[in-house]
Amino acid sequence: MQCNLLIYMLLLLVFLTAPVRAESSSLQRSEQLQRTDQLMAQKLALDKASAELSFNWQKEQVSLLQLKANYQAERQLLQLKLHSAGAQSDDAVLRRQSLAKEQAKAEQTTVEYQTLLTQGVASFTQSWPLLPEPLKRSQLQEYRQLTNEKAELAQRLTALVHLLEATNSFDQTFTLDKQILKLNGQDWQAEVLYLGLAKALFRLPDGSHVGMGIPAGKTTTDTWHWQVNDDAQEEINQTFAIYLQQQKASLVTLPLFAQGGLHEKE
Repeated sequence: MQCNLLIYMLLLLVFLTAPVRAESSSLQRSEQLQRTDQLMAQKLALDKASAELSFNWQKEQVSLLQLKANYQAERQLLQLKLHSAGAQSDDAVLRRQSLAKEQAKAEQTTVEYQTLLTQGVASFTQSWPLLPEPLKRSQLQEYRQLTNEKAELAQRLTALVHLLEATNSFDQTFTLDKQILKLNGQDWQAEVLYLGLAKALFRLPDGSHVGMGIPAGKTTTDTWHWQVNDDAQEEINQTFAIYLQQQKASLVTLPLFAQGGLHEKE
């Protein structure tokens, strides 16, 4: 502002000290002074506008700087969210892949178990009639569960395992049972000693007959074949006595099952 006043004073001094020409008039000096006033007014207006513009720009600059800072903060936050979302997305993909593998493995296991169950059902359905009576009585509920197509896979597999364990255990032991046998056209209450799954000895309570039994073949509807063999009475009675602990254990030679003279078990 002081600079502008100084310029104005200098201009006045120039016009006041300049040589006055003969042809210049007071009117001309008046016009020059007015022109000078106009120029000074324009100069002052421009300076004022420049100052206001500078002041406004300073305020705008502060606002722009604040806006830039806000933008950078928002950008950084967005980047963090994107990074977090990407990491979560990667974790989700890995979890989905892991679940897909587990599901495929479970499905394959189910197929294998179903195949095993089908084989087990076929095997026991075919061999069930030929199993010893005490084994069938004790495992009847498991057999029904195994062959129940409405039961769940796990239940049927459990029944299959129990049947296999019971059958294996029975085959490794001697089992004494009482049954009705049909011998020579008559029904007899007999003591039957099963020697595993494939052979049995029997004797009548009055000691009148003894004999042997084996599972029937697949070509017959019989379950077991029973054969009287009174010639082996001593050996068979000795085997019963050893099993019942009525005499000391000793080596007993049992007769073979003959192919003739078969009698049915009812």
